[in-house]
Amino acid sequence: MVKSNQFFSICFWGFKRAEMFGIPVPRYALVNREFPYQELDYFIEEEDFVEVHGSRFWKPFVEKPVDGEHFSYIYQVL
Repeated sequence: MVKSNQFFSICFWGFKRAEMFGIPVPRYALVNREFPYQELDYFIEEEDFVEVHGSRFWKPFVEKPVDGEHFSYIYQVL
């Protein structure tokens, strides 16, 4: 059993590998930026949601960097 604090340390590739073996993973998306605030044609950010490749994620949600070595950010509607 994965503890909640260990869960967030699983990176994007860990999710991909889990999916290959039929292990359920939470809904996720990858936004790949070369530099902060880079404009991307597949990423839309609105006041109450973000959309990545057509998949809409309603706030609140958690953003976690792929490498897992940085802070997590929680987005919510104000």
